[in-house]
Amino acid sequence: MKNVVVAIREADDCRGAIERVIELARSEPVRVHLLTVRAPLSQYVTRFLSAESVRALHDEEGRRVLEPAARMLERAGIAHQGHVRVGYKAELIVSFAREFHCDKIMLCERPEGLIARLQLGTIAGQIRHLLQAAHPGCELV
Repeated sequence: MKNVVVAIREADDCRGAIERVIELARSEPVRVHLLTVRAPLSQYVTRFLSAESVRALHDEEGRRVLEPAARMLERAGIAHQGHVRVGYKAELIVSFAREFHCDKIMLCERPEGLIARLQLGTIAGQIRHLLQAAHPGCELV
């Protein structure tokens, strides 16, 4: 069984990535993980909130981001798990893929400018670099 993680950012359009996952699931058994990585809140904000409130806020916002992709998978009858992590995106996506023994990482599309199209400093570029060192058996799609 293949393990696939679909990494979703706030403004992403995930239809293409989810459609690819659905096609893959129709041809072979797949375990699907939906992942969003939330940026840590500033210490100037967190000092006024309890740790539990911060966790709840990240979880609530993360679940909202994952919801459209989860609905698409549910309509297709594909089981999935949603995950919300907090930290630096590229590093957490790669460590998540390693932790869950993922064969593929799928990134959702986002309208990007020239610098992103050239792969200069993008999350995808960072993930490619990290995969070579940390998880070479995983493919970025």
